[in-house]
Amino acid sequence: SPWNARVIAPENLHFGLDHDGVAKFAERIRVLMAGDYPVYLDFTQIKEAGPAAALHIAAEIDRWREFRQTWRKPRVYDFNEWHPAIRRYFLDLGLFELLNVSNPPNDLPGMSKQRVLKMRQNHIIEPNDVTALRDQLHDLCGSVPNRLSFFDALSEAMSNVMHHAYQDEDPSGWPRLEGRWWMTADFDPHDATLRIAFLDQGVGIPMRLPRSGLGEWATGIMADWGRNDDAARIQAALQYGRTSTGQPGRGKGFHDMQMFVDGHSENWMRVLSGRGECIYRSGKVEPRSYEEAIV
Repeated sequence: SPWNARVIAPENLHFGLDHDGVAKFAERIRVLMAGDYPVYLDFTQIKEAGPAAALHIAAEIDRWREFRQTWRKPRVYDFNEWHPAIRRYFLDLGLFELLNVSNPPNDLPGMSKQRVLKMRQNHIIEPNDVTALRDQLHDLCGSVPNRLSFFDALSEAMSNVMHHAYQDEDPSGWPRLEGRWWMTADFDPHDATLRIAFLDQGVGIPMRLPRSGLGEWATGIMADWGRNDDAARIQAALQYGRTSTGQPGRGKGFHDMQMFVDGHSENWMRVLSGRGECIYRSGKVEPRSYEEAIV
C-alpha cells in the first residue's frame, strides 16, 4: 500500500560489499519520499554496515525531508528485530537524530566495538570547521600519523564542495541541497582503523571532468575503458588531478589526499561517483564499474 511504504535495506549496507544494493536502496527511498505518503525504513536484514553507505542514506532522506516539508518524517520499522550491533552503530552515528525520525529506537548499551563520530551536515565551510573536526577526530582515535598531510587532505575534501560539486546543472533531474555536505567517521580500536566518509549531492566527478582538451594521458584512459565510463573519468581525475574551476590553488584536493594515503602502506581511499568507483592505495588506482548509479 502506498500509505505504508516499507523500504528494505540490503543485508550489507556497505559500498565495499554491495555497491548496487546500497544504490538501489537509496533509489527506492528517493522515489517513495518524492511522493506524499509515509516511508518506513526496514533495517532488520542488515548484518554489516559502513559509514559511507549509512551517510549516503542519511543524505538522501535529508534531501526529501527538506524539499517535501519537515513534517514528513520517515519511520523506522520493527527496530527490536535489528541486529544488536547494527542498532548500536546507527544510534552512535546519530542517524536518527540527523534524520529526526518519528520513532527512534531506544538506547541499547554496550554492543558497538567502534568509536563513532556522529553524522553531521552543513552548507558552508567556516575556517574553524577543520579545526573543530581535527579535535573531534583526535578524541575519537588519539594522535593521527602524518597529521599535517591528513588535515590538508581533509580541508581539500571540504573545500571541494564549495568550488566544484554544485557548479553545474544536475542531469538526473532530482532536486539537491545546494552546497550541502555530510560527513561521519568511525574508529575500531582493535585494529586501529579510522574510516572517514565525506559526501555531497553535486553532479559528480564524471560530469565535472572536462569532455575535451584532456590531453594524451586522459585519451589513453578513455580508450582503454570507453570514453563515457564513469570509472575511467574518476581514474583520470585521481591520476592527474584535473581541475575545472581555473581558480588558483583549487583542484589539488585529490593530490593532497593521495599524498596522505601514500604516507602509510595500510592507508587507502575509495572514490565513488555515478556508476564508477576507484580505490587508491600503494600508488595504484583500481577502477570498478557498477550497474546502479550513486545519485
